[in-house]
Amino acid sequence: MHSDVREAMRLILADNADARERFAAEIPCLDSAGARSALWEIGRDDGMVLCVLHGDRALFPSFQFRNAAVLDAVTGVMSILGDSFSDWQIAFWFVSSNRWLNGSRPMDRLYDPEAVLKAARFEVDEVIG
Repeated sequence: MHSDVREAMRLILADNADARERFAAEIPCLDSAGARSALWEIGRDDGMVLCVLHGDRALFPSFQFRNAAVLDAVTGVMSILGDSFSDWQIAFWFVSSNRWLNGSRPMDRLYDPEAVLKAARFEVDEVIG
C-alpha cells in the first residue's frame, strides 16, 4: 500500500475514534446494566433500539427512550437507515445537524416523528440514489 494511502487511512481511523469518544462523552447514554433486560432484548433482537459499541461497552443513547419505551421515531429511523448505515453512522446521524430539518439535529426533533422519518428517507435516497 502506498504511504499516502496508509497515512490517509490512519487519519480517517483517528478521526473516527475521536468522534466516537466525543459522542460517548457528550451524549447521555445508558449502559445495558442501566436498563430493563427485557426491553433491551426485544429491541436488540429486532434492530429497533440504537446501540453502539464503544470499547467493551454497549451504549444506548438515552434520547431514544421515553417512559421505558423506545420512541416510534427512533424505531422508524432504524428501519429506514438500518440496511444502509452502521449503528455508529445512525448514531452520528441523530446527533448531527440535518439540512432536511433546517439544521436541527434529529435527536432534538423526536417530538415531530413525521419530519424525522422524512429526513431519514431523504438520507437514504441521497446515499442510494
